[in-house]
Amino acid sequence: MKPIEWFFDNPQAENGVQGFMSFCRYVVKGVFKVCFRTRVEGAEIIRDLPDGTASIVVGNHTSDADALFVWFGILPKLVRFMGKHEMFANGLASRYLAWAGVIPIDREGLDRHAIKSALRALKNGEIIGVFPEGTRVRKPGQVSEPATGMASL
Repeated sequence: MKPIEWFFDNPQAENGVQGFMSFCRYVVKGVFKVCFRTRVEGAEIIRDLPDGTASIVVGNHTSDADALFVWFGILPKLVRFMGKHEMFANGLASRYLAWAGVIPIDREGLDRHAIKSALRALKNGEIIGVFPEGTRVRKPGQVSEPATGMASL
């Protein structure tokens, strides 16, 4: 089995996530449509990009499911999110998150390794997903200051 760090620095196309995501696409997208009555607007902008075009998808973070909504909303394109390193504390969850291409970031200071991993992904023509506030915005209409690390990308 490959070490978890291998997944942080390698394109998703090389780590087998595409087959898994194709399966999940139909299951999760169907559940989301029924349970949440989702409607994705503007996803064609990302979907229509030529393969290998590096992009950064920026979104508001109001719930734990936001990354899933973005991720499955723009399939078949794959997004690598930057996520807080605390999510990687559980062994099984960390393996899944790494396999899915999530790049762990320490939000307490400047995490050079996470920024370098994100830049490598962009150089590989991948799509990076970020929530610039660095945390969920819990109140409707609340505005948070964006974290400065995202601007360096």
